[in-house]
Amino acid sequence: IESVEALIEALALYKGGLLLVTHDARLIQATECELRVCRADSPILDTVPSFESYRKSIIAGLAKRQAAAEEEAKSKLDMRHKTRQQALKRASASS
Repeated sequence: IESVEALIEALALYKGGLLLVTHDARLIQATECELRVCRADSPILDTVPSFESYRKSIIAGLAKRQAAAEEEAKSKLDMRHKTRQQALKRASASS
């Protein structure tokens, strides 16, 4: 944490250009710089208006993926339940 704070202070004094690659949200927010995002599905670095808007888009994307995963799990559970009910019907019909 101290090293990040020292880097933030040094960057505040630095007047030149710099490419900084980090996952540290505090560092990103403290530098108040142009934010570019590298995405796996695109060779182009996307420019985002702010860290907050980027954070919100990530959270929305995660929520969407979570909802899809839950829907898929529910669908699989329903299918297993239906298959089990059919097997029980067949077993009771043959008894």
